[in-house]
Amino acid sequence: MIENSCLVIGLGNELRGDDAIGLEISKQINHENLPGIEVVEPVYDSLALLEIFKTARIENRPLHIIDAFFEDSPVRMLHLRIDSSANIQAPPRNSNHKIDLTAVIDSAIELQLMPSEVYLWAISASDFT
Repeated sequence: MIENSCLVIGLGNELRGDDAIGLEISKQINHENLPGIEVVEPVYDSLALLEIFKTARIENRPLHIIDAFFEDSPVRMLHLRIDSSANIQAPPRNSNHKIDLTAVIDSAIELQLMPSEVYLWAISASDFT
């Protein structure tokens, strides 16, 4: 672990077109080998993502999540800071992989596994085929 580093994870499904954007961006960040950033291997279920929340909390590291959401409009990006007092709602028409990000965040809050800093980078996409 790099002191004062953050964790980054990209979510998505490589077989579903634009839904892979979170995975692709995290691969690019990892390729850049930037100091202070640790890219976490992709996870494909909610429990594994909850473990990453737990690690970020225990190690007191910010967690950045990159994901796609379905929206039939020009591409845009939402950047949200999420904390335990927030009323969590997923971006419009959330992506279609097996991770329910809203449920993971709700569980992390309930189980007191929520890191002190969680950021969601959500990129709109329309082709999930």
